[in-house]
Amino acid sequence: MAYSLNGTQAAALGAVISGQSKSKSPRRRKAATQTALAARYQRAVEGLAKGEYTIAQIRPTLFEVRKAEDGHAYKVRFGAGLPVCACPDWQRHGHGHVCKHVLMASMAAARVAYVGFRTAERPRVHVVRDGNPFLLRHVERHSPTGFEWGYAGSGPADLALSILVDYLGNEEAAEGLKGVFREEVVSRLPSTAWMLTEDALVAFFHRHPVRLPVNIPAYA
Repeated sequence: MAYSLNGTQAAALGAVISGQSKSKSPRRRKAATQTALAARYQRAVEGLAKGEYTIAQIRPTLFEVRKAEDGHAYKVRFGAGLPVCACPDWQRHGHGHVCKHVLMASMAAARVAYVGFRTAERPRVHVVRDGNPFLLRHVERHSPTGFEWGYAGSGPADLALSILVDYLGNEEAAEGLKGVFREEVVSRLPSTAWMLTEDALVAFFHRHPVRLPVNIPAYA
């Protein structure tokens, strides 16, 4: 079992975090918190991609995230509740906070995960396989400007198709499911940043079985 964050959990955690700031302006507090959350997702993905961190699984629910440069390491524990990290950032904010170490451990714990976040330039989506992130290939059908999520539109339609093509390895099967996947999953992803794990994808395919040959263990 992969102990990682799906899109729904990320949304709940983001809501918890946004209530922790002491800013006097709720609107400014929310914007600042969303920007910080997206930045943590970006740092986590880039930290893994550049080899700046190594992730070791100590026990099924315990991971060690070590920085290659100075050897500093923090343990991340998953369980029945929300993840817990030993880093100062998590300790300062407390239960419900999503630090970059929690995100990296979550990515490493999953066989495959899809991670999206917003940057100043554009939304970015990565696929993470066995802890190694890559930009998700854009299978363009409706949106020449790229991916979007959090609503039902052309950008979310292309994101739905691209995730399904990547995961299933069969474009025809993906085309048949992209509409309902956009409605049930992509349109409900948190606006700022999210992580979609294999558990969430398998749950979707249990509701909507794949009827064509695909290249994933559950349906091979």
